Amino acid sequence: MKFKDWLRMRNACHESLEWLGDKTLQEAWETCQRGDWMRWLSQAATKVVGCNWTWNKHDQMCSAWTVFAKKEGIDAAYDEAIGKILLKDGLGNIKEEDEVWERYVSLQASFFRSIQPSPPAIPGLENRGFFVAL
Repeated sequence: MKFKDWLRMRNACHESLEWLGDKTLQEAWETCQRGDWMRWLSQAATKVVGCNWTWNKHDQMCSAWTVFAKKEGIDAAYDEAIGKILLKDGLGNIKEEDEVWERYVSLQASFFRSIQPSPPAIPGLENRGFFVAL
């Protein structure tokens, strides 16, 4: 099974699947500019039996981001801006074209890669992007 199919089975959003194309897990992790997608993948991986990412590792990654954001003064300004973005759409959907959101998730993605250069090791998923039949 391709990595894209694995994501589909876990209800990844259409936009992320479109962006993914035929990228492998490793290629996606190395090139993704969306910290929210990386955080989602991290959380999805914790639910896979035998994965090297546990809830603890996911929480550590997110906590490290929170500490970094606070230290850099990002949290308050971005949280306020993101709150305004969320209010624009009565359903709570974030509009991707919002520049503030794009800067935020891009910075978050770079940060996640700096502390975790490799993606989760999902059992049976090879770097080529395929599951091995067990």
